[in-house]
Amino acid sequence: MATAKKPVKKKKAKKKAPAKKKVTAKAKPNPKVKSKIRSKAQIKKIVQALAASSAAPETQDMIAEILTGRDKSAREAKIRLEANKKAVLGCLKKNGVATVEIEWEGSGDSGWIESVVGLSADGKDVPFKEEVVSIHKEEGGWNFSGGAAAFQSNTVLKTMTIKDAVKNMVCDWLYAHHAGWENNDGGNGKATFDVEEHSIILTHHTNIITQETDEDEL
Repeated sequence: MATAKKPVKKKKAKKKAPAKKKVTAKAKPNPKVKSKIRSKAQIKKIVQALAASSAAPETQDMIAEILTGRDKSAREAKIRLEANKKAVLGCLKKNGVATVEIEWEGSGDSGWIESVVGLSADGKDVPFKEEVVSIHKEEGGWNFSGGAAAFQSNTVLKTMTIKDAVKNMVCDWLYAHHAGWENNDGGNGKATFDVEEHSIILTHHTNIITQETDEDEL
């Protein structure tokens, strides 16, 4: 007697899990030399936006004063850099320095010059002598007395060692192009003073947190 075959149960096809969605916040490109100084028209727009906000009038006035003062200082820094370039590169050449490499780093509201190295034409270290040079330097700062913000500064001619002059120029450039670079995640960079080419190349890297999001559906 033939045995009846058991019906074959069809297997249900498993539902495929939805593909993971991946969102990555990309860091914006950081141009090597691109001024972040606001124009008067841009400052005016910011002030108008503040006036339309719910911020207290005295807060609006203080923010507007800070923006105006910072941008004025940044413009003056660019003028100082052009004036100081010839004096500093000339002094370096006189002391047998062909190249100066400077590195900086910072974060958490603190920034510092990491290293300053002088090199000869054949790439050997050249110690900085106590040679002095006169450069244009900013003196002054913010005054918050009386509940108001006011930026009070003057450009004066100061005599200092060539090493200090080089560091001062880098700090001036950082403020002119990357004001507040040391805040939050900070950044780092490098400057190369090329005496023979009469050029100064400065490259700054801004640290930006990126966020990756994975989404699953069960």
